[in-house]
Amino acid sequence: MRTKILIVFLIVTIVAACKKDQYTTAPQLTFNSVNSTSLQKGDLLTFEIGFTDKEGDVQDTMWIQRISKICPSDVSRTIPYPIPNFTAVSYLRGTFEVSYAYNLINAGYPVIGTCVASKNDTSYFRFWIKDLAGHTSDTISSPNITFQK
Repeated sequence: MRTKILIVFLIVTIVAACKKDQYTTAPQLTFNSVNSTSLQKGDLLTFEIGFTDKEGDVQDTMWIQRISKICPSDVSRTIPYPIPNFTAVSYLRGTFEVSYAYNLINAGYPVIGTCVASKNDTSYFRFWIKDLAGHTSDTISSPNITFQK
């Protein structure tokens, strides 16, 4: 009987310890999904990025960097996006949705194009955020995205 109680106690302790590690002072990001890895002109590209933050103060800035594998001169386009203000709560978990319109001017979405008009472009994206206290998250990357001509 004592062995069973000890085993249950150890399992509960391990589970509790793992849950506490999910929330840190610096925001943590996870790449959840992208709606497509091959786009035609006029398509919408949407990323879902998960986050956790112990203090819940992620309302500062998200940086998104597009890295083209086709155009070395266009290697790094880093764009800061302000994160809208919302009421901070401790131990915050949520999802950011980031969308681009591929070669289509579409109200409400930033337009993304290719660097060479004559061939397909392959790029990947990197994401990181800074919270109101100045803590920077880890950097996560998307899979390769092909922009078809």
